[in-house]
Amino acid sequence: MSTAVKVWLRRGAIAVATLFIGTALLVPQWNPLLGRVVANPENMAWIANGWNELQVARLQINEYVLVHDEWPSDLADAGVQPLGEIFELSVRPDELVGTLRATPRLDRSLHGSRVIHRRDPQSLLWSCLAGDPPIPARYLPLNCRSEQSLVGDTTRWLVIVLVLSLLILLVSAVLLIWRHPLIAPIQREPARLRRLPLALLPRVDRALGWLQRRDATLAAA
Repeated sequence: MSTAVKVWLRRGAIAVATLFIGTALLVPQWNPLLGRVVANPENMAWIANGWNELQVARLQINEYVLVHDEWPSDLADAGVQPLGEIFELSVRPDELVGTLRATPRLDRSLHGSRVIHRRDPQSLLWSCLAGDPPIPARYLPLNCRSEQSLVGDTTRWLVIVLVLSLLILLVSAVLLIWRHPLIAPIQREPARLRRLPLALLPRVDRALGWLQRRDATLAAA
């Protein structure tokens, strides 16, 4: 492989690493590693509005059950508007189902995803669980996520933090060696290698070997 190709490959690797780290820190939703873990802010904002629709529907259903002592056969009985801005609502026995509408405000991958709010007739308390197909866990409140989902999210974040840390250390090490006061002048003028004191040659040899520049530098010198 020619020296020019190696130089361009090295520059390309640095550019890719910079782009990867930059997107991870500034726009994680565009990062290939974080994109499936980090929620899109726009989707998150619209779905948060949808939770208000579900909350209002739950209150209206609670009022209906208290007055009539039975679960409504449909949403109209409880005075609930089934078609909200974000969710399309429906009822099943002791359950309120929210389905994300096919609206341009949300990514297409979210259209048709469901969340279920279940009311315990004994305790009169509501619980939240994923529907079928489920809304991605990153867009759900903590009380709607399963324990397995929470553990999985924690594990993925730990792996991501570890990978990012290793990448940052690797890029920092490359930049540190590349800008080293002994190495940088030799890269610009390989002939300087012949004028170095013998005591410094082992350190320069290790650094050039790590950078895969030993043979090319020796040949140029």
